[in-house]
Amino acid sequence: MVGSVTEAHSGDSAGFQVAMSDGGEFTLSWALDEVSELTLSASEDPNDPDAATVELAFAAGGSAEITGLAPDRRWYFTVAGPTGRAVTSGTRQVALRGAQNARDIGGYPTVDGRSVRWGKVFRADSLSALTDEDVDYLDRSRIRTVVDFRGPQEVAAAGPDRVSAGTTHIQTPLMDDSTNAFAAVMSTALAEGDRDAVIEMLGGGKAEELSEHGFVRQLGRPTTMAGYADTLRRIADAPDEPLLYHCAGGKDRTSMMTALLLGILGVPDQAIVDDFVLSNHFNKHRNNQRFAALAARGVDIELVRPLMEQRPSQIEAVLAAIREQYGDWDAFALECLKLSATEIESIRRALLSN
Repeated sequence: MVGSVTEAHSGDSAGFQVAMSDGGEFTLSWALDEVSELTLSASEDPNDPDAATVELAFAAGGSAEITGLAPDRRWYFTVAGPTGRAVTSGTRQVALRGAQNARDIGGYPTVDGRSVRWGKVFRADSLSALTDEDVDYLDRSRIRTVVDFRGPQEVAAAGPDRVSAGTTHIQTPLMDDSTNAFAAVMSTALAEGDRDAVIEMLGGGKAEELSEHGFVRQLGRPTTMAGYADTLRRIADAPDEPLLYHCAGGKDRTSMMTALLLGILGVPDQAIVDDFVLSNHFNKHRNNQRFAALAARGVDIELVRPLMEQRPSQIEAVLAAIREQYGDWDAFALECLKLSATEIESIRRALLSN
């Protein structure tokens, strides 16, 4: 039986959309000029032509309902026409029980007609609450490097990442204004029950100012940029190994890292913005729980909403600042991130389709 499609699991690539239901069934739809003699297949590794694939049967047309694939594996689907044109896609969200905002950043088109490879780079929120099944799922997804942007206090509060024994785990603490402010608010409001202190910290437009300008301020912090650059170098140095990076909620430092990576890869601004605000969807349940806890303490949740939800203007300001200060992404990568031209090319070669 095909269950209802869960929007949170949807993904798309060049007109090929994949969505997964809560029961693990997939709904596929595509728009290709070649509508006859199509073949459809599934694989756990979209980047290895020798990987085992499952040939899928489907009725003629531009859609398919797929059942029976192992639910404890991450699947990518390829639809190919008789002339050899093939498009691969997967779900955007990585279905983990212990992390809500885990995503594959593959599938985004670039301005030069290529696309970001699926299954190569993943972004996420904290991995501290992963189940044993989640750890196995990431291991089967061939993720062997995890970069944790959380600071020592965040790790102490939530716990260390749960990853398999064969995973290289890198601590790259990157703190930002929004994260620091939110941590202070949660401590003051929940641990101490001090509503007036929250108003003092965030009232009078302070929360809006922090959230609206915090991302741009990161561009002027050499240590923060060095942390992002180190993660990019790891991609360049191990182009065949999937990598995952994350912070606490997967929305601020992780979103900044993703925006910089997608920009360097040549992904259009609108797609970068769309990816940025997608955290609102995946974090909605967790945010509502926090709003309820704060409201129970008498805190006006509108004071903290700017620190918990993403707005397009936050990352649009970053994109504008990069172009204003550096001219283009290559200059930004060279001058601000201190990447070499060889490293930039290695990143693009590893993550972009031919």
